Amino acid sequence: MNYKSLTSICFFILTLNFINAQECGFDKELEKRRQNPTYLQQEQEFEQKIQNYMLPENMQGRMSGNVITIPVVVHVLHLGEAIGSGTNISDAQIQSSIDNLNDFYRGQTAASPVDFEIEFALAQRDPNCNATTGINRINASAVPNYASDGVSFLGVGADENVLKDLSRWPETDYFNVWIVTEIDGNNGGSGFQGYANFYNGNAYEGSVMMYSVFGYDPTNANPSWPLNFARDNSTVSHEAGHYFHLYHTFQGDKDNMGNDQCPLDATVGTDSDGCADTVPHQRETSTCPATNFCDNGNPWADNNTINNIMSYYSCTDLMTNDQKTRARAAMEGTALANSKGDEPVDPLYAAPVVACTTNSPAANNFAGIFSVELNGNTFNSFTTGSDGGNLDFSSNCSNYFEIDASVSNTLNVGVGGNFNQLGVWIDWNDDGDFDDDMEQQHYSQDIPGSSVVGIVLSYPSVIPYGDYVRLRTVLDLDDRYGPGIINSACYQSLVYGQSEDYAIYIQPSTGPTTYTYNNGWLPSDPNGVATASEDITIVSGNASISSNTTCNSLTVNAGAGLTIDSATTLTVSNGLTLESSSTSYSSLILDGSVTGTINYERHVNINGSGETGSNDLISAPLTGQEFDDFVLANPNILNNGSLYLFGPYDKTTGDYITLNGASTTTLDAGVGYRAASSDNDTFTFTGTANNTVITQNITNSGPAEAEWNLVGNPYPSYLNVQAFLNHEVSSGVNNINLMNTGTAAIYGYDGSAQDGWIIYNLANTSASTVIAPGQGFFVSADPTNVALYDLEFSPAMRSTGTSDDFILGRSSTSNTSVLSKLLLSSSSNTSSTSIYFIEGTSKGLDNGYDASTYKDMAGDFSIFTNLVDNNDGLDIVIQ
Repeated sequence: MNYKSLTSICFFILTLNFINAQECGFDKELEKRRQNPTYLQQEQEFEQKIQNYMLPENMQGRMSGNVITIPVVVHVLHLGEAIGSGTNISDAQIQSSIDNLNDFYRGQTAASPVDFEIEFALAQRDPNCNATTGINRINASAVPNYASDGVSFLGVGADENVLKDLSRWPETDYFNVWIVTEIDGNNGGSGFQGYANFYNGNAYEGSVMMYSVFGYDPTNANPSWPLNFARDNSTVSHEAGHYFHLYHTFQGDKDNMGNDQCPLDATVGTDSDGCADTVPHQRETSTCPATNFCDNGNPWADNNTINNIMSYYSCTDLMTNDQKTRARAAMEGTALANSKGDEPVDPLYAAPVVACTTNSPAANNFAGIFSVELNGNTFNSFTTGSDGGNLDFSSNCSNYFEIDASVSNTLNVGVGGNFNQLGVWIDWNDDGDFDDDMEQQHYSQDIPGSSVVGIVLSYPSVIPYGDYVRLRTVLDLDDRYGPGIINSACYQSLVYGQSEDYAIYIQPSTGPTTYTYNNGWLPSDPNGVATASEDITIVSGNASISSNTTCNSLTVNAGAGLTIDSATTLTVSNGLTLESSSTSYSSLILDGSVTGTINYERHVNINGSGETGSNDLISAPLTGQEFDDFVLANPNILNNGSLYLFGPYDKTTGDYITLNGASTTTLDAGVGYRAASSDNDTFTFTGTANNTVITQNITNSGPAEAEWNLVGNPYPSYLNVQAFLNHEVSSGVNNINLMNTGTAAIYGYDGSAQDGWIIYNLANTSASTVIAPGQGFFVSADPTNVALYDLEFSPAMRSTGTSDDFILGRSSTSNTSVLSKLLLSSSSNTSSTSIYFIEGTSKGLDNGYDASTYKDMAGDFSIFTNLVDNNDGLDIVIQ
């Protein structure tokens, strides 16, 4: 993780001396810093981040082709010499070191073919957004003790931080390298040649290098370069490894008393380097032994350790795959990896408009924003005290978040210990306040300590493509500890917490936006905003068009719903399409209007056998289409070339009509049809979405089954069953009163030749029971009442839903008043009857609550009941 500006925390130092004693300050510095609980927590959290990234499921897709570029700034702290003389080393010498680092870490050297997919590049833009060479030259001779002894690490010399403050760029954006004259007064010779910090993003991080080791010239082709020893840049490669969180391969070879021991290879950072392809060993300098003392003196199994550049052996020239994995895990997702510091200045960059600020509490370590992650880029900080109060990175032209606002983006905010409260705002219109459309993104409290809060960004109606906007996060301890409630982005009563500001760059739109509703709009609400080139998809949930809206196309997926509000017009250039599957249907509730074509792709069961076959009883969810046009649009209607298995129930003959493919009869609202597909797929209906009262004249007439009438849901939405049955067609007369006593119910065909029917009445339905769009069903007709009234469908019955139709194997709805259900089954047949207990009903025939079998034909294999009182021989299946 990348912890910023921890000014109260000193850093443990990784050092290297390839000369003489080759002592390393890493162990003593690490031990000392771990005495600080704040630093220890920081170290543990960064290591946990590395371990999480190294999990196999998290490494997939990360380790191939994604090259991380590290912006480097080199600060040459010379003694006043001319460029290219003495300690003021030349640009060419510096560039040779960078080039060799790239060769080594990209696997381009003969001995080390492992490609870390990490590159180094001298900065091209400075923190003030000016062009730069990435090399700063500072005459540091006036700093006390520098001219005589260089920088003090463990001994004499100038104060390290005083020297670094002469030229230091943000550690979150640049790998700072300070080139010095001496370390501990070593006169440019023996002793420490360089040292580095683990990258965390803290102040003063980077690497300190002797001017005499920073460069690559192994053949001495440039004798004027003041390089010493092997001239092979190996010190620089080694220190870069530490910067990437690589330990020495001999990590843990000293006990608490400083005595030699063989590392146990159990705990990373204590007695293990965290890399399985190196082996435990003791440090040895200026030698290249053939055997490993820590392996009972056996020869090395391979050269991964003896030749590893993170050891002190004299024959080091490689790194391993596990070191690559660890380095990548450390750097991926960090602010440094996201930095634009290596890129040319962006002339279009404009920092977000300055906004109000929160108060900054007194330094404390009770609360803090520990991490802010968006689109794979993470900025890390720490407690309020460690960060020095509020942080504002919004004007950083080298490091900011970037998002594609045409897709969903989730902001993840990590918080410190204790319970917290958090508010998040984005100044979308960049006007310096947080009061406009969708600018408050989040507020919550009672957030457990050390947790991460995920916030799906909400976009405004007008997305500021190509602009930089301000993100503000505000945190304090939860109000249980005394602080008030954070109620503003400009909150002035923080007690323990802090605010942090960042810039978000909204990438330019790459083309028309696709708006998606998945129980919420993404990337933003299209109402009144979408254009004729943009598409809208309703994936899940029930969306509304509440403002006049134009789009290219609108699709409602199966199970989703769309309502077009009253006095609202939806204009679609390439159609509104409603989809269905064999188990779920889409809904359109049209209270306004649609300009453009509406299609409903209605699933229809495949042909089979039985009284209606294993077909469907359906209705037209959209009406007005001529049958011959319908045939052309649906070649999967089962047919023999001229006659199509599609048609209404003919009362005059008591049988189904099979329509001719040339018929120009229209598909009318409220009419039921027997239909079958050849492929168990959908029929496409094109026409008018009904939103008025639809009447059907049902009759008790005909040569056979006189009471039965095939009707259907006339709307492209679900139909509420109880609203339909209880609908009043005239004062005191409901739809259910138009049905015959004993069969006052909805009879839906279930596709089974043995059983055949699902029956809905007031006994076995609830207020939420619905019938699918385009669903046909039978109702009986009372001879007296139907002569006076028509069956009615009302827009008030329309509903959204996700349930199935009547076909077997799909869901059905019943209420909770069932007393028992009796099931009779054999190897080939099933039959059932249900008995309900409903307050207020009798033991005799209760209209709307008791129902007999369809056509009063129980069949040879069936189970049914008879009425307890006034039994007239009806075969009752719902009582």
